[in-house]
Amino acid sequence: MKKWWWIALIAVACQSPEKMYESEKSALMARVPAVQEGVFDSATIAPLPPTLQKYLLAAGYMGRPIELQAQVQWEQAWLKVGFGSEWGEMKMQQYNSAMPLGRLAHMEFLDMPLSGRDKYFDGEGEMKGKLFGLFPVISGEGGAVTQSALITAFAEFMLLPACMLQSYVTWEEIKAGHVRGTLKHDRFTVQGDFYFDEKGLFKRFETQDRFYDLGKNKYKKLPYFIYVDAWKSHNGLQIPSSMRALWQLPEEGAFEYFRGRLKGIEAIS
Repeated sequence: MKKWWWIALIAVACQSPEKMYESEKSALMARVPAVQEGVFDSATIAPLPPTLQKYLLAAGYMGRPIELQAQVQWEQAWLKVGFGSEWGEMKMQQYNSAMPLGRLAHMEFLDMPLSGRDKYFDGEGEMKGKLFGLFPVISGEGGAVTQSALITAFAEFMLLPACMLQSYVTWEEIKAGHVRGTLKHDRFTVQGDFYFDEKGLFKRFETQDRFYDLGKNKYKKLPYFIYVDAWKSHNGLQIPSSMRALWQLPEEGAFEYFRGRLKGIEAIS
């Protein structure tokens, strides 16, 4: 019996990030309710602040089904694995769900044999990175990592707006074009501010509740931002075409570590 236990443990440890992503994606998809949630109309969006209602109209969601899951398709993506490092281009797959709330991403660098899987699922966040898909070189888990993974999912609510209607989030209109969200999920409560342009389209997310990795299993909350620099039409919707993420470091200043160009957002019915 012990022999088979060790074989199973080794098999899990040697699982590639891509296989982890596909397995967890299947498990998460199986939890999404099959019942249709209705459509975005004046009644379903009535509880939302005016700024979010304007966004749903500007982005073309009104009259469309409230989809609970989607595949986020990246045309190109780049990442810096640490401050001062070079940009690395990568191939990226991503899946988001609103009910239950979850986010999974698989990243594979094009210029080095490094791949990773990032997740928020079942109230747990985790980051795994492996060389050649086998040898662990990056491993992040625990409360700070989970809260940070939750915030990443939170910042992407505009990519899957069914999330905006769920009971785990409350909204406050600060002023026209600026709303504050409070997300309570599992054992975590986080806040984030969403900003919109004159047309009503999302342009910036910022929070003070995400943890920056200082190394050696040490983390510190630092200001965190996501910017949408451009939009495009896709299947009758307006979706971001260019996004970037950055930290505001106390001494070094702005540290932009992610850039991406979206190809599309495909709802899964």
